[in-house]
Amino acid sequence: MIADRTNAVNETNEGNNTLLASNVITVVVDIDLQPTAVTPATSTWNTGTYTTVSHTVKNNGGSSSGLTTYNGLYLSTDATVTTDDLLLSSRSIGNLGAGQSVTYNSGFTPSTTLAPGTYYLGMIADRTNAVNETNEGNNTLLYTTTITVQ
Repeated sequence: MIADRTNAVNETNEGNNTLLASNVITVVVDIDLQPTAVTPATSTWNTGTYTTVSHTVKNNGGSSSGLTTYNGLYLSTDATVTTDDLLLSSRSIGNLGAGQSVTYNSGFTPSTTLAPGTYYLGMIADRTNAVNETNEGNNTLLYTTTITVQ
């Protein structure tokens, strides 16, 4: 604590205006963003045709997330979805309180250059790693069924 920090008061002893607490204060930030649902409108997509995916993220932590972060929907050729896969949609989320969830419906049109085949759909919460979380290992969720692109 600092008294008269701007030296507005002329004092006989200017050297006793500070006090340092003897206790250590530990600030704990407990934020844990985790995708809890990713559900496409259909599991068969036609290139060039609009489709939607519903996706939910929850803050399992005890603190508000505080920052704006981005969730990403990705299409992958294997069951390991990463930010190196094809980004289909990115959605910003503002401050998410402790224990709160938010669900979005994101729409997009798969490119006509996307090769026909079988893909995996996944969501990554905080895809840009903007939020320092207590558990960074639970940010990805894979849809339970593959997506067929034709």
